[in-house]
Amino acid sequence: MEDKKDCPNKRSSMVWSKDKDLILLKEVAALGVLTHKQRSRERGLGWQSVADNVSTLGQAVTLRGVRERYSLAAKKYRAQMAKEERATGEGGEEMTEYEKLMEELINIEDETDRQMETECAARSQRIENEREQALEMRERAMERLGETKKRVGMTSESGPPQRRRRSGDMMEWLQQRVELEKEERELKQAEKREHVEMQMNQHLELLQVMQQSQQQFSMQMKLSEQHLQQQLQMQQQQQQQHQQEFGFLQQQMLALMQQQQQQTQMLANMLKK
Repeated sequence: MEDKKDCPNKRSSMVWSKDKDLILLKEVAALGVLTHKQRSRERGLGWQSVADNVSTLGQAVTLRGVRERYSLAAKKYRAQMAKEERATGEGGEEMTEYEKLMEELINIEDETDRQMETECAARSQRIENEREQALEMRERAMERLGETKKRVGMTSESGPPQRRRRSGDMMEWLQQRVELEKEERELKQAEKREHVEMQMNQHLELLQVMQQSQQQFSMQMKLSEQHLQQQLQMQQQQQQQHQQEFGFLQQQMLALMQQQQQQTQMLANMLKK
């Protein structure tokens, strides 16, 4: 996040330092932000809570600001640790509080990402298995249909028993076909539900970002109004102070003029005598 100077009509953005970075890491660890999946609603709410808590330091910071600040710090720390391990072959000196927190958060984030990858792989494998099962059932149904047709051709000149057998085979094939189509529909519906759920999550995330932007704008307007009110109050106080000083000076001038008049009158009286 870029550092900006304070302006009368704008909110001052966060000027990061080592102490504030440490506070950021403590908030992320305390709220368990990285234990939730990436791009999930829970992680987004966690980042927003971190931003709100860090903003109490006196300078406003957004959800995106704290998230990008942590990502940058984690990236630098990973690069630093890799460089030290290549240079020394081991961890190095005793770790500071900041380094301990950063390493713990990185481990949590990596573990969450591994779990997410495992779940995605398992879901993909399950969908692939269901597709393979559906194809296998379709092939079996087609093979049975071919065998049924073959038997019907071989026994077409027989009597009623053969026709009853043909009807039974056709019913069995129809039942299998109905079951196969049902499974295919369920598979498509599951894929459709997953797609709809993904779109809804993206939509909710977009709404959340819009709400956060609106809240940030409202807060900015409120702070601007407060700043203007403070300036007006200061100006009014300065005007009152100037008026009081001017009144005091006027009183002193009047007193001095009265004193001079008295002295002049006294001299005139003395001369008359």
